[in-house]
Amino acid sequence: MIFSLFGYFRSEHKKHSPKCAFLSLTKPTTELTVGELINLECERINNKMVCNVTGAVYKSVMDNSL
Repeated sequence: MIFSLFGYFRSEHKKHSPKCAFLSLTKPTTELTVGELINLECERINNKMVCNVTGAVYKSVMDNSL
């Protein structure tokens, strides 16, 4: 049951965040080095910034088109 839930959440996450670096990991998270964890966090922050900027631009365009 737990594994099927994990698979479901992973597939949903992949649909909504296809560029997530966490999804492309090739080894278990318990074996990641500190450097690899920092790189994952940097990718997460970068993806979040891109998402926020894209959303802000879209909102600005939509607000100005009304």
